[in-house]
Amino acid sequence: MGLASGRSLSDFQLQGMETPNRLWPAEEMLLEAVRYGKECPIDENRPSVATRENKVRADFIRFLALGGDELAPVHENGVRLIGAYIEEPLNCFGSDIRHRLSLNNCHLAGPLILRDARTGTVRLEGSHVAGIDASSVRIMGSLYLRDGFFSSRQVRLAGAKITGNLECSGGTFKGNRIEGTPGEFAIYCSRARISGTVYLRERFNADKEVRFENAVIDGNLDCTGGTFSGDLWALNCIRAKIGGTVCLNKSSSSSYNWPFVAKGKVSFRGATIGGNLESIGGEIKSEYGIALYFSLAKIRGSVFLSEFEAIGSVRFRKAEIGGELDFSNAKFFNTRPEPGARPTPFHPNMSKFDIQRTQLSEEKLLHLRRQELSVM
Repeated sequence: MGLASGRSLSDFQLQGMETPNRLWPAEEMLLEAVRYGKECPIDENRPSVATRENKVRADFIRFLALGGDELAPVHENGVRLIGAYIEEPLNCFGSDIRHRLSLNNCHLAGPLILRDARTGTVRLEGSHVAGIDASSVRIMGSLYLRDGFFSSRQVRLAGAKITGNLECSGGTFKGNRIEGTPGEFAIYCSRARISGTVYLRERFNADKEVRFENAVIDGNLDCTGGTFSGDLWALNCIRAKIGGTVCLNKSSSSSYNWPFVAKGKVSFRGATIGGNLESIGGEIKSEYGIALYFSLAKIRGSVFLSEFEAIGSVRFRKAEIGGELDFSNAKFFNTRPEPGARPTPFHPNMSKFDIQRTQLSEEKLLHLRRQELSVM
């Protein structure tokens, strides 16, 4: 019985092609690079159209990612391709990819399928992809979707296990549905387990809900300078377990101060946070009543919402906060205020800012009442 299709180099040889191995020119370059563990730069820039010189077949990449064959050996450095146009969906469903898969500044015309796969580090920095379905993937390393990464459809990581970081800073995520998957989400990480930190930092932009419901993140959830938009939820971390700090801050690390902006609800209801909750200079604008929802949450560190602005209510009902609660110079609005509107006196039981039955010492509550905070 012969091998299944796509398991030998001869399956990819093109009739009439005059290159050494009868492959497309970019495929010839990639074949040589993986033999010696080198990067394969096709173009410095991400291509927008396929040409004879830049195109690589998705099945050929899969063949090499799975180890190639005797005529196409693959170094343990794995596949490292730059600036190629990848035709068709790259379907690695259930595959065992033993080494890294790096497709930087590439254009993937179809989705990347890693559902139920096992792989090393995956890098798609600066690449365009028509969605990612990596539900239940096992990544022995990190997943890089950053620095100009663009996904025209949702990124699904439901039930994924990542031993490193999930890095999406500077990426753009559109929530259009991938065929055969439910709902519209920019990033869907329900029940995911991430051993490192999640970075959704400066120039991160999601136009649909980002969901980490019931996810476990051992490190920080860092959304500093990110932009989140959703039809109802902008950032949904209900019952998530986060070992470090949650950062929803305005960025001050570069020449341009990127604000954290959420257009829709931000919820950590019932979540556990091992460090602080910070939204210094953050903005949450919800048209659905609740802007920031931390009821029943357990926050072992402090809560810092100084210079924070919310359109909608802020709820910490029955939350447990181990450290300080700082709302200095924060502003709260039920709806967008009219020009010249006057702030009303702060009262901790108002519906706009609800800390009823929150476990916090009386000394800290008195300190909270003295802080400069406006409720409008």
